[in-house]
Amino acid sequence: MKFYKSIIFKLFIILSSILISFLCIIVFIQVFIVGRTYNISQNTIEKERHIEFFTDDFIGKIISNDEGINTKPTAFEKIQLSSLEDFENQNMINFVIFDKDLNNIKITQNTKSQFNPYYVDYIKNKITNYNFSIHYFPDTGDEMPLFRIYNKYKIPTKYIVFEKIYKVSKSDYIYVAAIIPEVFTSTSSNILKKYAICICLFLIILIFVVSIILAYWVAKPILKINKTASKIASLNFSEKCEIKNENEIGSLAKTINIMSYNLENTLHKLSNANEKLQKDLDLQRELDLLRREFLGAVTHEFKTPITLIRGYTESIKDDVAQGDERELAFKTILDETERMDKLVKDLLELSTLESVGYKLNISEFYINNLINKVSAKYENIARERNITLECSNYSDVLVTGDEFRISQVLFNFINNAIDNTPENGYIKLSLENITTYVKISIENSGKNINEAEISRIWETFYRVEKSRNKKFGGTGLGLAISKAILELHNSNYGATNTPNGVCFFFTLKTIN
Repeated sequence: MKFYKSIIFKLFIILSSILISFLCIIVFIQVFIVGRTYNISQNTIEKERHIEFFTDDFIGKIISNDEGINTKPTAFEKIQLSSLEDFENQNMINFVIFDKDLNNIKITQNTKSQFNPYYVDYIKNKITNYNFSIHYFPDTGDEMPLFRIYNKYKIPTKYIVFEKIYKVSKSDYIYVAAIIPEVFTSTSSNILKKYAICICLFLIILIFVVSIILAYWVAKPILKINKTASKIASLNFSEKCEIKNENEIGSLAKTINIMSYNLENTLHKLSNANEKLQKDLDLQRELDLLRREFLGAVTHEFKTPITLIRGYTESIKDDVAQGDERELAFKTILDETERMDKLVKDLLELSTLESVGYKLNISEFYINNLINKVSAKYENIARERNITLECSNYSDVLVTGDEFRISQVLFNFINNAIDNTPENGYIKLSLENITTYVKISIENSGKNINEAEISRIWETFYRVEKSRNKKFGGTGLGLAISKAILELHNSNYGATNTPNGVCFFFTLKTIN
């Protein structure tokens, strides 16, 4: 933002203008009004003395010179305007003379040209209402009424009026008003004029400094609010308006802080909702993929035996298969039917284990006895395939769990080990008692599993051997069923590659 457009600059200009205006008004009043009101120059005092002489001596001489006239004129009528005008020109004084009734006025042509008729009316009103102050002359001890003329707008002028009543007799008198322009020669006025420029310059500099400080003081919280608002606009809610003022700006700062807090919470909720939605979408895509793979796998698993059953059934129907071939056809049909039956049962069992609300039949049993019982059923098969089945003599280990389901896990792991162990290989079953749980391991010699595939072997119908060789039977659901059982037991399970083959393991809680 350009500086001349900033609020600091605008406040500075406004404050400076106001203060400088006040300064000018004060100086104007001091020099042109206060001085005129309270300073009476030495020149004015000298003129006062001339007025005293004129009214007491000069006018008296005019009147005394006319005593021989039969018709005796009034004092007002005896005033000679020519003599009056000469005195005005000599002393820079103007006169206005009223008769005793204040109805008639004698005024010189010089005075008429210099003064507004309003001033004459103003003097008449003052004398009529007797609205003036009394001025004392210390040199003579005399007193004289004195007042200043104000214009139509009630602003004091430079003219001061001295008023005197001249009495010829009890019934004959005149009002003499002397108008004197004020001349400023007082010491205070001269000093003020002399140093007015210096004082003004100093005050202007002071005003600029004060204006800058005031402008910055007023604008500082606004700048803080702007900084915070900019951070909020960029979605950074760490900045807060630390303004303690109990005013509109402080209230605005609190409102912005509340808005920032609410926006942060709202965006956080939206972010969590979006993240959850993204996870749900990813899960949905994964489920769709698993569903397609599952349907493909199930279709493949059923397609092969159905094809075999159909082929052998047609050969029997058409009397193509005779003798031993007919017996082989019957045996194949029976085997494939049993395999499909087992596949359906495994699918139903897996569905049951993964259903919500399924409960295990928890009991206490010795895991070492269960291992010996299950492994004994595979001794003949292992012997037929020249596989060494190693079972150590275990001490009694009491565990808690569903004994039937754990036996299924052992059957599946040992069966999987036999299917993947080459001739002259070995299968080793072991127990490791660790504090509050026991670790059961089944290791077989043979090929390692690709690291990228270890996490997928627990999926339904997933086989490391892509050809889906059925040489040793199986439905491809054994490990998936084992996974469901072990997760219901909150067991740690997995598969790792060893130097000589692969090891499957799982854990169970022990009872001391």
